[in-house]
Amino acid sequence: MITTKSPVEKSPLMIGMILCLWVALSVFYLPRFWPLLGLAESIWEKLIYSYCVVWIALTWLYGAFHIIGVCFALFSKKIVAPGPDHRMENAPVAVLYTTKNDFNAEAAESCVNQDYPNMRVYLLDDSTETEEKELVNRFHRLHPTRTTLVRRRHKNGFKAGNLNHALRTAARDCRYFAVVDSDEIVPPNFVSRAVRHFSLDPRIGFVQANHRYSTDSTSRFARDMSQSVDLHWERFLSPRNRFGFVMFYGHGAVIRRDVWEAVGGFPEVVSEDIAFSVMVRMKGSGGVFLKDLVAYEEFPNSFVRFVTRELKVVRGTLEFLAKYSRSLVFSSSVSLTEKVDLLLSLSVLYLAAPFLLFVILANVAVPVCVVLKTYPFWLLKSVGIGSFAKLLEPLGANIRHLWTWDFYLLIVGSILSPLVYQLPRFFRHPIRTLKYLFQSTAVYLSVVPSMVAGILSYPVKRRVSFNATGDRREKSGKLLPGMLFGGITGACLTAAGLITNNLSLLTVSLSFILFPVFMRCRWDNRLVRAISFVPFVFFAVVFGSIPFLMVGIVGIFASVVPSHH
Repeated sequence: MITTKSPVEKSPLMIGMILCLWVALSVFYLPRFWPLLGLAESIWEKLIYSYCVVWIALTWLYGAFHIIGVCFALFSKKIVAPGPDHRMENAPVAVLYTTKNDFNAEAAESCVNQDYPNMRVYLLDDSTETEEKELVNRFHRLHPTRTTLVRRRHKNGFKAGNLNHALRTAARDCRYFAVVDSDEIVPPNFVSRAVRHFSLDPRIGFVQANHRYSTDSTSRFARDMSQSVDLHWERFLSPRNRFGFVMFYGHGAVIRRDVWEAVGGFPEVVSEDIAFSVMVRMKGSGGVFLKDLVAYEEFPNSFVRFVTRELKVVRGTLEFLAKYSRSLVFSSSVSLTEKVDLLLSLSVLYLAAPFLLFVILANVAVPVCVVLKTYPFWLLKSVGIGSFAKLLEPLGANIRHLWTWDFYLLIVGSILSPLVYQLPRFFRHPIRTLKYLFQSTAVYLSVVPSMVAGILSYPVKRRVSFNATGDRREKSGKLLPGMLFGGITGACLTAAGLITNNLSLLTVSLSFILFPVFMRCRWDNRLVRAISFVPFVFFAVVFGSIPFLMVGIVGIFASVVPSHH
């Protein structure tokens, strides 16, 4: 069994195995692509083919990242809670409950009902709606001796500004503080259990609790889409205590006040959780993840809110990388193991952009290059669908030698690697898991164009807006550009797939087309849920045989990685 030592000291074993496996695969298999690159005549063809090969190699890296990470999770021990320490249990703790037009009485009640003797709940209300403010007022009147209501005139600094304001004013005297989101239900021993773990190592700056999504949601969308994100907490985070970077997830955590002071407070950016985690680590402290201390939160209850959350995470993380990545890379306090682990984990969020470029190059640009070698551009009008696909047969003949059984298994493993988190659940509930895979493929792939638009827009705007996922003032108008981009891109790729007889492309293109449908129609609609199965059906059909173009399906699932924020 893998033993757990100090959670601040890291072993390079997991990251080292990931990189060694990737290098070995690249050295052994990449030379097979040289003949394919030799087919390219112009510089543009060479660039297109080279990029496709780079993307395939990148899928191997993330395949190793997922599979080896899960293996280490299976053998990682939980952090053992130390015995009661009366000195620590008498320390004052502030529970900071944050809300902005999304107050949840049950969640706030769980904060009040803690078994820790020396604590107080601070209701940090940034709401702008009168009705929402009254809900908070009413709860405060029910618990006047255990809660303090904190509001601020200016809403600067997003959620981080809200937390910093409270800690510098009303909650000045706490030794520890807990951060709880508006929809988060924490167990009664949340504070008392977390506080004990600070005695494990004086360098522990925060204790992050495990999370599950609430099964009581009345939303059909939340019930259908939330199951894999639970597995992220369960499988992805467990080995990070010993073998990677432990991150503060912005909620469900208890933090030492002196550590917060040492880093100058929460960085007032959208992804304050990542930025704070890195700054804490750069100061020589770190975090610990408790697998057996479980809080509950809500999954976005509609597709619109789901997209809003994903865009916030993607843009917020871009902002973090732009402002803090240089400091992280050159920090002597953060081990190379943690740097590689964090950057690999964050880069998963941005696979949407290189994935979409790969899909366009591999399935549109490559066939066009092949056809233009045979027919002048002005003759393309006379080339029908059947003859167009026939012109691509020489390309297929030149790459079929790659499809040995071991190479095919490698491609299969790379494509399906993010699904290894689902294996334990599949063996327990195979039908339910398969249903999830069918539906979530369309849902997660459908947001790729919007993610790409969000990634590309940040360098231009250099500004990120903060939209609370649970804000009851749901607006879909701001997502209209993504709807148009997704629909148009999907239609063009569908046409390309039909013309070239590349049915594997339809898995992606039909998912893009469904984005406007998911945005405008309720998930409760049976027809909407039924058509969500269609993209995966095409994948399953093509998957049973070797696709015409090797690059046709590589990387589809690399983008189907649920956000862990």
